[in-house]
Amino acid sequence: MLLVAIVIGQLAQAAPAEACSWGPGPPSPPSYPRYNAEVFPTNGLFTSSQEWMTLTGPLELVDDAELSRRLAMPVRRPSSPLIPGRIYEPTVCYTTSCTLVIGSGPDLTPPSRAVVTSLRTLLVRDPEGAGGFSCPDVDSLEIVVDGTDDTTPAESLAIGAYLGATPAEVAARTEIDVTFGYDAGPPSAPLQSTIYLGEAVGRMRDGEPFRAAGPFCFSVVMIDWAGNIGARSEVQCLDTTDPDDPTVEFVASSGCGCNAPADPGGAAPLVLAILVVSARSARRRRGSPRSPRTR
Repeated sequence: MLLVAIVIGQLAQAAPAEACSWGPGPPSPPSYPRYNAEVFPTNGLFTSSQEWMTLTGPLELVDDAELSRRLAMPVRRPSSPLIPGRIYEPTVCYTTSCTLVIGSGPDLTPPSRAVVTSLRTLLVRDPEGAGGFSCPDVDSLEIVVDGTDDTTPAESLAIGAYLGATPAEVAARTEIDVTFGYDAGPPSAPLQSTIYLGEAVGRMRDGEPFRAAGPFCFSVVMIDWAGNIGARSEVQCLDTTDPDDPTVEFVASSGCGCNAPADPGGAAPLVLAILVVSARSARRRRGSPRSPRTR
């Protein structure tokens, strides 16, 4: 077992920084529908790769390139109108309830006006870079957007954002720049969106939406199951690279999490083989039954 410990220790020391990873940007857009929906509108859109079936066959979905561009997220539409009262089941289900029930008609009412109720820029006080199995510290932006809809549950609403260097540029934007959802979590988790801004060392930013190196402004809207877009929120302006920005809160170093490689240099089978050999040797040392000697 000492040999196993030595090998594992060497693997840990040799693990490259690339073994740790984090994804910049906001959460992914929500999946429409997510495994189940009790009253899905007849003009509902589908934003995930989930496929649906009835007893008579699959629900055929086709890409909608124009709507995907307008909503800034991948969208599919049924190839033929959804029938009120029709029930579908997903081809893959990971929950106890997986049923899609089509409602009595289309949803033509947009969500309420979006309201940004909280905006926090979390900067790491004494950031550390990547090394070994540790990830670099990452700055983040937490946004809480409130909104409601007459059909779509609040947790299933998508958030579309318009961005610009000034409030006037944001107001002039006619296309959504990025669409995202709330952070993943249990039903009891607060509806909040965490945007990873970039490495905290040097306050790195890549210039993508919400990740400008300097001041920027934005407003948001809510998007429901049918693609209806609500009214824009008030414009918010901030600078996630300025320690004196009113939204900034300093936090302790915590890293971003780490995904070690599944097979670093082909060493995993070697470790497994050593474990097997060590286990067999241990059984032999404890003494396994021997065949009686012949005289």
